[in-house]
Amino acid sequence: MEDELPCYHDATGSGPISTTHLKDTKRPILQDDSTDYALLSFSGSDRIRLIRFPDDLVTLVSETLRTVWSKGIQDVRRRNEYVELKLRGNPLSYSQDEEKIAIRKSVLGILQTLAKAGWYVLPGAGGLGKMRSSGGTGEKDSLVIQRQQQQQNHLSWLCVSFDSDDLIHLIDAPFELARSVIDIFGDKVERCNQDLVSGNFEIKLRGDPWSRSSTDGAVQGRLMILDVLRCLQGQGYALVANLDLDGGNGGSSYRSSGEIWFCCRCEAC
Repeated sequence: MEDELPCYHDATGSGPISTTHLKDTKRPILQDDSTDYALLSFSGSDRIRLIRFPDDLVTLVSETLRTVWSKGIQDVRRRNEYVELKLRGNPLSYSQDEEKIAIRKSVLGILQTLAKAGWYVLPGAGGLGKMRSSGGTGEKDSLVIQRQQQQQNHLSWLCVSFDSDDLIHLIDAPFELARSVIDIFGDKVERCNQDLVSGNFEIKLRGDPWSRSSTDGAVQGRLMILDVLRCLQGQGYALVANLDLDGGNGGSSYRSSGEIWFCCRCEAC
């Protein structure tokens, strides 16, 4: 039997928990300045920070952004322990739908590049939120990534975005997933369209589930989110990261109503 490919969460899985008392352990000595942890941070209206990224990984992410972010990188600033990439446009703030779609695809591209290089989102840190002590204005979510021995080149990525008052957008998703979401919601679906240019699916739901003010309404919206997770699992996808990229600012159809999900599944060679 051929060995099965490790899936994303298999590669990031941690070992058994140690029960050794701290007082019985020796302090580790760091042999060099290398690190197995780094942080991907979003800031302001247009900035991505690569904190403690190795130089080769900075190069890979920069090349990816130049490919997937069509407006390009406006400026690169190197500091002591981080590199800040300033994008052209305002994808993390009051931008139009075109940029909203593009930044979602850009994050997918970054995550794919990181996984191919052996860096994965740390389980339990798939969206740290804002750091209150950051001091700067406009700080947004961050992702902690960890270097692993296993590199995963056979992953398929997609994005699930809960937008406006009643929309679900499936970006880079297969038709089978859209079909599964439509089937599970049944008559709660008003319509489903697929954009002929981007290939994205837009599912419009009845009753404005993301903006109900009553307790029952809010619970119903969250139940629908659980159903989306069921559909993802049924198609073999795992939720890797969830991010609030723009605080719900800007856009029309792509005005965020919640955190954006980034998911992947293992594909056969």
